[in-house]
Amino acid sequence: MRRTATYSIILLLLSVSAQSCRQNLEDIDNYDISSIFEHVDIASDSLQSISFGISFCDYVVWANNVDAGPLLTVYNTKSSLIKKCFMRGRGPGEGLGILNMGVCPTDSSTFYVYDMSDRLLTFSIDRYDTVRLNAESLHDAYWTVMLSNGFVYSPYDGDMRYAAYDFEQSRTNYFGHPDVKSLSATLCNSLLQEVPELSPDGTKLALFSGSGVYYKIYDISDISSPQIIIDKTFIEPKIDYDPETYEYFSTPDDVFGFEITASDRQYIYAAYQGSTALDYIRAGRDAMMARKIMVIDWSNGETVCFINYNNHPIVSIACNDITKMFYLVYQSDNGDNNVVSCNLQNLHDFLTNEKS
Repeated sequence: MRRTATYSIILLLLSVSAQSCRQNLEDIDNYDISSIFEHVDIASDSLQSISFGISFCDYVVWANNVDAGPLLTVYNTKSSLIKKCFMRGRGPGEGLGILNMGVCPTDSSTFYVYDMSDRLLTFSIDRYDTVRLNAESLHDAYWTVMLSNGFVYSPYDGDMRYAAYDFEQSRTNYFGHPDVKSLSATLCNSLLQEVPELSPDGTKLALFSGSGVYYKIYDISDISSPQIIIDKTFIEPKIDYDPETYEYFSTPDDVFGFEITASDRQYIYAAYQGSTALDYIRAGRDAMMARKIMVIDWSNGETVCFINYNNHPIVSIACNDITKMFYLVYQSDNGDNNVVSCNLQNLHDFLTNEKS
């Protein structure tokens, strides 16, 4: 999952909590994994507008927040057929853009989308590859993640950063103090643009910074009392404050963190940007594209390494927990998007061998 592709250069200064720890990015090993991947035969013109994606059953679904076309691209990994659906608009069955999405925890053949009009939508795909909108509900949140017994979200209002709604108890439990005590949780949520990633078993939630370089992992196995596992900061957002407009804004050397995430049962994969606000101003979108992926161990929250695909810009990553496949979309030297895949066990073996 990931957040919207819309970038904000208004940031907050993060304080380091008691659970925080630090590590230098330069000390993390970076491995080229291109040798274990195979190309997937998909016409590149079908992929030019995609961004983040998910994979389940026999499908890979990519979001499109880039152009004015349909918001979803659905690829059948068996038949190699591609369909585009979920039109952009304000009418019935349409949406304005996609903030995050994931596989429904109670039915692995369906998926959900949280869109820019504050709706949580669930979709199914029939045997004819027809995508159907099953249900929708309104949520006042910056992002929403579905659980088997509720959902976790980042609320617009309140004194805490995050909220977990419990279906069984019909109550909301709040957690996560604001990073800067002098500012509200609402302001923190609106400015930091974190990217959520749920573990496949639904017991842990990772949050990655859209600005600055940090991540947090919570144990949400008991959603009545989520517990922090790790709060790891590499680079704090660099900000300034305008007393006349009462606004926080990024300095030219502020570093953008993570945009795209995926995970399997052992690891989290988070595409790392590492460019600055000044890079974005000078070169635009191209400067913001990630070229390496941070790998994090779900069991303890520790950073394992970086991986890259021949140093190409990374457009999308997705893990399929059923077929045990990893899908990566990269941008070639001529600007085309290409899909490659590998077996997750081969990726795990590669990481184990390189680290041993």
